[in-house]
Amino acid sequence: MEFKAVVPAGLTDAATLQKIVTNQMRMVAKSVAVDFIATTYTWKRRPDFVINEIDVETITIGTDNDIWKMIDVGTRPHVIRVKYAKALRFQWGGFGSYKAKTIPRQFRSNKGKISGPINYRKSVKHPGFVARDFTDAAAVKYQRLLPGIIQRAINSAVR
Repeated sequence: MEFKAVVPAGLTDAATLQKIVTNQMRMVAKSVAVDFIATTYTWKRRPDFVINEIDVETITIGTDNDIWKMIDVGTRPHVIRVKYAKALRFQWGGFGSYKAKTIPRQFRSNKGKISGPINYRKSVKHPGFVARDFTDAAAVKYQRLLPGIIQRAINSAVR
């Protein structure tokens, strides 16, 4: 993401300007992490999101949780096979018996729904699921907001 801030005449110190920008980027990174946390609010095993400052211009927000990553990018149909047990155990009553906890491009989590009998299988053909695109949604949201946030902080520093 790139933008050009309008630096008022009263702010000539580059170090002060950099400090203002970095502080605002840190605050926005925390906001992104809160949005990501909101996507997992109803999960039993919630992932941790970590904010890393790579350099003065780069801050990343991420998780090492494979389930969140799969939900973010989606999956193709695939076969799931037993690895360490005698059978897979899952609840499913056919199409319409499952409602996802998350909605694509929305930073929230619902209670979801699973109904039907408990099933035991050696393998299943998982239909895959649509990507939730949380990362892309955050990029769009904060690319729109960040320039104004930083500009207001610069203007405030001059006053």
